[in-house]
Amino acid sequence: MNKENFIEDIKEILAKVINSNEYNGIISFDTNLVDGIGTNSIPLSSIDYVKFLTYIEEKYDIIYDFETVIRTIGDIYNYIYITKEKEGN
Repeated sequence: MNKENFIEDIKEILAKVINSNEYNGIISFDTNLVDGIGTNSIPLSSIDYVKFLTYIEEKYDIIYDFETVIRTIGDIYNYIYITKEKEGN
């Protein structure tokens, strides 16, 4: 999974979830999605967070287990990578 393409995919998903490209420029693997911690954050509401994860599941053909804590874009990347490795994809 190419990291640059992944970031572009995340930008597109976030634009759908929050109906805006407002955060388009600050998305990186360190971008925080919850709690609004730090200057590089997108404080998604609970509903938006679930929508975001649903889009991730659809895009990457995975099922998110809600026991896994995902706070940053990097966490998502790692989760998808590990999930795909377990599935042998």
